[in-house]
Amino acid sequence: MENGAPPTFFDACWNTVGVFGRASRTCPRLKTVIHCHHCPVFAAAGQRLFDRPLPDDYRQEFTATWAEPPAREAGDTKGAFAFSLARERVAVPAATVREVLPMGPLHRLPGRNFAALLGLTPVHGRLEPCFSLAVLLGIDAAPREESQEEQRLIVAAVDGERFAFPASQVLGMVRYSAADLAEPPVTVSNARRRFTQGVIVLNGQDHALLDIQAIYHELRRGLG
Repeated sequence: MENGAPPTFFDACWNTVGVFGRASRTCPRLKTVIHCHHCPVFAAAGQRLFDRPLPDDYRQEFTATWAEPPAREAGDTKGAFAFSLARERVAVPAATVREVLPMGPLHRLPGRNFAALLGLTPVHGRLEPCFSLAVLLGIDAAPREESQEEQRLIVAAVDGERFAFPASQVLGMVRYSAADLAEPPVTVSNARRRFTQGVIVLNGQDHALLDIQAIYHELRRGLG
């Protein structure tokens, strides 16, 4: 055996006088078997190949291969839309986001004492209810309040009903794996934990994945 080449267990005649050889096909068996794949010599060589002793490092290599976690497929990931509320980074399921617009005027609704309700805002000629997720989640906008020019309006839909909320900054579409979803830290308030599915790490930073269904039902309850 030279240069680490494996030992030869058979005479590979199909590469010399058989159909795979560069020279003329001179094997007399070809007159009856037509192709080397049908030849008992070829079959016997294959059987010896499978029956050969295993290399010394085969067990270690095979064990290492099976010990590796399976590669994550694209179907294992989910889409989310990330944005910030003040200095807090959050995300909602991508399928619930309909569009992102510049922040428009707000029309207050008299007689409503729901703190998270900001009012109605026009979206393509239609008035949509607008809420503050920061207020609902108990996120302090200090030390600086953003102006409406800096904010963006995110329009979402749950169960076919649309509502809007301002965001301090839009971070865009991201993908995450359900296996990467971690429990919120114990320091998170009970109010915020109620509306949080978990925490995902995106670009080295924690993002609270919001439970948009729970948020939507709380907003409806607040409207009475």
